[in-house]
Amino acid sequence: MSSRLSRVSFALVLLSIVLLFSPFDIEAFGRAAGQEGLTTVYLVRHAEKDTVPEGNPRLNEEGEERAQQLLHVLEEAGVTAIYATQFRRTQDTVRPLADLLGLEVEIIHADESDRLVDTIRQDHRAGVVVVCGHSNTVPEIIVALGAGPVAPIEEANEYDNLYVVRLAEGGEAGVTTLKFGRRPQ
Repeated sequence: MSSRLSRVSFALVLLSIVLLFSPFDIEAFGRAAGQEGLTTVYLVRHAEKDTVPEGNPRLNEEGEERAQQLLHVLEEAGVTAIYATQFRRTQDTVRPLADLLGLEVEIIHADESDRLVDTIRQDHRAGVVVVCGHSNTVPEIIVALGAGPVAPIEEANEYDNLYVVRLAEGGEAGVTTLKFGRRPQ
C-alpha cells in the first residue's frame, strides 16, 4: 500500500510541477532550471489582412480579433520589447499588446532580420521579446537565432502559429511551435 501511495504522491507532485510551469511561463521554467540568462522570443506572423490597399493593407476583422487573442496570450508573459516590420499589418497585430503594456513598437525593416537578431542578442539578454513578421521572415529569424528550421508558413491562410524561441546565455537555442486563436479558414 505504501509503495502505491508513494507512486500516487510522486504523480501528484509531478503534475503540480507541470501545471506550475505552463508553456507561457517559460521564463520561470528557465529560472527554475538554473538558466538565469534565458532570453525568450515570441514570434508571430501578422494577423489576417485586408486585400486593399495592395501594398500595405490593414488587418481585417479576423485579424483584429487575432491581435486581441495574442494580447490575451502574452499579456502576463513579462514582455520587455516588441518589434514589428514597417508594414501596417505587423504593427497592428502587436499594437494592442504594446498599448496594454505601455511599450513602444520598435520598427525594423522586413529585410533586416540579421540586424534584429543582433539587437535581440545584445540588448535584450534575459528579456522577453515579441517579434511580428511575415510568412517568409519569421522562419528566417528563427534560424538566425540558432533554433534551427521550422516548417514553412502557408502564405494563403496560416496565421495561428506562435513560435517560442529560448536563447541560453551560452548561445544554445530551441524553438517550440504553439497555436493561438481560432484556426484560420
